[in-house]
Amino acid sequence: MTAEESLNILKEGNRKFYTSSVPTGDISPDRRHFTADRGQQPNAILITCCDARILPEAIFSTGIGDLLSFRIPGNVLTPYLLSSVKFAARQFGAPLVILMGHTHCDTLKAALTGHMEGFLASVNEELKKAAGPEKDLEKVCRLNVRRDVQLLREIFRQTPELAKTKIVGAIYNIDTGEVRWI
Repeated sequence: MTAEESLNILKEGNRKFYTSSVPTGDISPDRRHFTADRGQQPNAILITCCDARILPEAIFSTGIGDLLSFRIPGNVLTPYLLSSVKFAARQFGAPLVILMGHTHCDTLKAALTGHMEGFLASVNEELKKAAGPEKDLEKVCRLNVRRDVQLLREIFRQTPELAKTKIVGAIYNIDTGEVRWI
């Protein structure tokens, strides 16, 4: 599958999600058995926030084995996460990586008000780099996604077998369920 085909499937899946109340991804026993026997072959890799209001497989109407998701506060690219994403991209050959932020992000709110400690303090530093002087939450969300997409593209370009991977940014609207591509 190409990156464009994968992206179109996810866009259509998201349209199904925000216009319906019934999930459409394949989570059947047959699909579980198939992926248990043949392994996973995700069409895309998703990096998103660990917010409990985000359900990646539901948002894109995907089923078992279709989408490989990494979740971290503020969808920040930490060294561990980067290593994991590069490994997954090489291992499974997914043609597409999506970096997805979301509206009403509590991690971004905490970063903007300076209420982060411990591990989240390092996340805060990365978010500050993305936000610069900006204080509007929605603008900071877009800036963070754009920065992470750019960083990931630079890193993937340095690895020959990953250089052709398509990397896109998106923002999930918690109120409507719609994903906006940036």
